[in-house]
Amino acid sequence: MQGNGGTQERVIVVATQANTTISMNGSATPNYTLTNIGDYQIVPASFFTNKNMYIKTNKAVYVFHKIYGSSALNTNSFMFIPPLSCFGQTSVNMIPDAKRIGSNEYANTQLAVLAAAGAPPTVTVGGTTANPIAGTANIAVPGNPNWTSYRYNIAAATGGTATIKNVRISSTGAIQAELLGADDAAGFGGYYSGFGAAPNVEINIAGSPNPARPCTGGTGNSVLTVSSGLGTYQWYKDGVAISGATTNTYSIPVADTTAAEYNVIVTVPGGCLVYSNVVTSYACPCYKPGVTGTPEITKIGISTRTAASTPNFPADRNNGFIALESNDKGMVITRVAEPEVSIINPVDGMIVYDTDDNCLKIYNGTQWSCINQTCN
Repeated sequence: MQGNGGTQERVIVVATQANTTISMNGSATPNYTLTNIGDYQIVPASFFTNKNMYIKTNKAVYVFHKIYGSSALNTNSFMFIPPLSCFGQTSVNMIPDAKRIGSNEYANTQLAVLAAAGAPPTVTVGGTTANPIAGTANIAVPGNPNWTSYRYNIAAATGGTATIKNVRISSTGAIQAELLGADDAAGFGGYYSGFGAAPNVEINIAGSPNPARPCTGGTGNSVLTVSSGLGTYQWYKDGVAISGATTNTYSIPVADTTAAEYNVIVTVPGGCLVYSNVVTSYACPCYKPGVTGTPEITKIGISTRTAASTPNFPADRNNGFIALESNDKGMVITRVAEPEVSIINPVDGMIVYDTDDNCLKIYNGTQWSCINQTCN
């Protein structure tokens, strides 16, 4: 956001990695290339459009702005500019006495605010809502329609006393704020912004006996939910957008029993995308009573106990091939991530636990499939 220095203002971009490209105001091709670490480019004020400039680089950089409170050369400040973030702060609680430094009053004090498109800022001065300077509200950033700028005359704003101008800024989306002032031969600047962190969008599952996997079918259906109020939502099944699934909740249809992967993408104010984790569905299990008849005894038993739990172990563990027992141990089946890739030559009937899909899988001679309880 440009100050009041006109063509005197400069932006400096410093490379942190070799072969860093710099594209200005949405240019499809880079305007500059920084060949070495530490190289820098001085960008002229001619790239400002309506007092906004958009810089995009292919690698991390430092950006500094030589900004002016007025057209006088001695009103300049040197600012470090953080990157745009949809997840930055949504308010600056208070800039105290914004037009003064100590006892010195700066008659030309302005506030510039960059806000996510569709989320205009609310600025108050001394508790009174301030209106933007005429012609400076909702000004688009060249090459980046997700952001707009606003400017306010703080020194002349009503609210508060004649000398005290406490400023507060808030919005429903992320903001960056820049305060600059000048008075004759003196000037100052201040930048208010957070670097931000993307929210963690984790799918919660209801209606499934397995809390880690949704299921559907005649015995129930699963409801997928993520946090509300983050932005706009779009749910996906196997990577394809689900028509009408545009809230923070999605109910998998009961009849949709084919295993599928589900996730949601959230578009937050500012245009950034947040991706949820992916969950894989399966057919909900059903339950039937066991068959009746004469049981067959189990002839092989393995135990870690010092003595058998019953006199006839394992014969009294009916209808098994092998019976296992222990006081404090369990059977752990072979654990493999993606057996489809990891096991080169599987054989019919091979069973493993897939640590990627979190299920027992069996190979039927043609493909691997999760073992799910179903009604026959």
